[in-house]
Amino acid sequence: MTDLISKIIELSKKDELRKIERLIEDKLKEEPNNIGLLLRLAVLEIDPPFADHEKSIFFLQKVLAIDNNNAIAILLLAYVNYYCIAGIDEKLMNKLNSIYTDDNEINSMLKYVASWFYIDKDSKLEEMLLQESINFCESHVYNLVHLAELYFKQGRTQEAKALVEKALSNVKKIYRFDMDDEVYDATDVDEFLNERIKGIYLTESNLKFIKELLRTSF
Repeated sequence: MTDLISKIIELSKKDELRKIERLIEDKLKEEPNNIGLLLRLAVLEIDPPFADHEKSIFFLQKVLAIDNNNAIAILLLAYVNYYCIAGIDEKLMNKLNSIYTDDNEINSMLKYVASWFYIDKDSKLEEMLLQESINFCESHVYNLVHLAELYFKQGRTQEAKALVEKALSNVKKIYRFDMDDEVYDATDVDEFLNERIKGIYLTESNLKFIKELLRTSF
């Protein structure tokens, strides 16, 4: 497995993502129930040049066929459905709400992602899930920012700004154009979660957006 990851990193650096896809698919022929590889392939398919969301969902469903309560697969499935397809349906939302693990960071992400179901539908339930997410783990970014945005809408400006300041203190990495020497793995599930759900890894534009919230007032 170590050799495979080294090859993935080498190909990622060269932006040869289709070779990575074939590499993992070939390995899966030998190990069809390898959950780690299925998750990596699901992540690879989400963004361009693939943007094959149905294929990503297919691999995530394969994971769930092996492990029905795999929290990472459910988180990724929710992400793909919410941002790339038609949104989170009630069945998936109930799944997000019903899973509990011994890892509070994962529990926090599950509650945060479940809150997406209630955006523009029920602000009270949205707030409740965001607060539960923060109670599980207050060292993420996006759960704090999204609750802050909700509070800004409600006119709770000082509470909102305190959440934004806390979120900014939780940022661990900023993606910049001069990061050529950094190890890059296009299939890294943890990196994807850190960037897309926890928010502790941010692009410069997303960081700027969060900082600008501190100038928001009603």
